Amino acid sequence: MKLKVIFIYLVLCLPVFGKELSILDSLSRLMRAPGGIKMSFFIKQIQLGDEWTDRVVMEIINPDQFIFETPQQVVKIDTNVIYTYNLESQQVIIDSLIKEDFSLYDILTGNFNRVEITNVENMDSTRAIDFFIADMDYSGTIWVTKKDIHPTRIVINYNSDSSVELIIESFGSLTDDRLFDQYRLEGWEVIDLRE
Repeated sequence: MKLKVIFIYLVLCLPVFGKELSILDSLSRLMRAPGGIKMSFFIKQIQLGDEWTDRVVMEIINPDQFIFETPQQVVKIDTNVIYTYNLESQQVIIDSLIKEDFSLYDILTGNFNRVEITNVENMDSTRAIDFFIADMDYSGTIWVTKKDIHPTRIVINYNSDSSVELIIESFGSLTDDRLFDQYRLEGWEVIDLRE
């Protein structure tokens, strides 16, 4: 009898929850693909009325190792350490990564543990996944292709005065010539802020 009740629950309830969960699961698997991924995107960040735009190349080796390169700086995450390379001053700042903080990096590396889907809208060739992150009071939308779940656009609203938007221009497998391996400490002035 107990097995029959569980089966009925699965048949009736999983179609309601399964679609939204499987979209994020599929996206997470894609962002965490063996061998890594590389993407380039246009980013627009608005913070308290100030706007910053740039082109970015990002490589994700795995959720704990990734790199984010702009023409001015490179941010490299290696496990619990964050390296910020200032290309103009030839300085690298080393600091500890605070894992409890939620950031854009979590979304880009497929960490959706704190993401609650509020709506999924099917369009011609894409799906818009609206989400909310309750403990941070962030909302946003991720657009993915229907065919292969590749992200095409991401918007995160931090509050009424601050947001970030990414328009993803290319997305694919990581090649052997990795940026992650090119940025080391040799030849840089090092400023270590770790305690």
